[in-house]
Amino acid sequence: MINEKSIEKIKLTITQIYQKIITKKSDKIVAWQGINLLCLLSLIFNFLLTIFNFVAAYNLHFTIRKAVFLPLGIVFLLITLVNFIFLIFIRKLQKRLINQLKINLNKTLLINTYNDIFKTIFKTLTITDISSQWTIKPVNLPHLSDFKVNDNIIIGQYHGYNFNFGSINQATTTVVDNLQPNLIPKPYNLQYYRYLFLTIASPSLNDRNFEITRKNKYQKNNLTFDNFFWYDQTNAHLTLPLKNRILENMTTTKMIPNIKVTKQTCSLQLATSSINNSKDNYNSLLNIKISLNEKIMVKNILLMLNHDYEILQKGFVWFNLIVKKD
Repeated sequence: MINEKSIEKIKLTITQIYQKIITKKSDKIVAWQGINLLCLLSLIFNFLLTIFNFVAAYNLHFTIRKAVFLPLGIVFLLITLVNFIFLIFIRKLQKRLINQLKINLNKTLLINTYNDIFKTIFKTLTITDISSQWTIKPVNLPHLSDFKVNDNIIIGQYHGYNFNFGSINQATTTVVDNLQPNLIPKPYNLQYYRYLFLTIASPSLNDRNFEITRKNKYQKNNLTFDNFFWYDQTNAHLTLPLKNRILENMTTTKMIPNIKVTKQTCSLQLATSSINNSKDNYNSLLNIKISLNEKIMVKNILLMLNHDYEILQKGFVWFNLIVKKD
């Protein structure tokens, strides 16, 4: 998906950021991948020696006991305390460097990177912003009053239409049955869900209002519209060509969405994942893990880009509901 030219450009960008932030010799030591392990092993080793010397100092089997072991125990105890304080200091410096990396890996840089890479694949795509607020709000979010928080939301244009693409996390005591993919939630007191939404604004949708809701139970081998969805069968806007496109998209993307079109907005709830101690199939977009190691950081960015590409690729298939006319 990502060509060698783009990879080299990403590597160069990351190298420039790291050279800008990690300049001092002390910063390079703090950023060294093995420093935490070395400090931890040293702490454990000195702690064990401290225990051994204090035990030996009062053990009758040792003839020299307190004369030697007690001073050694005190020395190793002091070394252990210094080692512990040094480890805390290292962690604090690492946190400071990570915060500086986050500042430099800013929104503008991510937008430019995504546009450079994804515009070669999605020809008419332009990403204009990355936000935690929806500019085109989902209109078919489950009506639960519990805590919700937005993940990163991609805001842009595709095929000339404004869109938002992102996810919403929710903590609720209600079990959400309408899951896609089919992850059966366990009976915890508190349930955690992630809703993946694509919202599209189009003036042409002003008089094409309809809503379809995915059924909780359906026959897997029966690829008919009525088998998968609840909907108003008297709604003239749900034409046969539109139903066929929805079924085709389901086959292509392996997604069975909830769709609502109202007030010039098409809101597609593409997936609902239960994330209670289970693998989340749709991690939030632009979810980058910061590392002080330059090579690992490049790897993390490439993993993020590949992850987001797979989700965007599936999501943009559903644009044919708007772009194509019956």
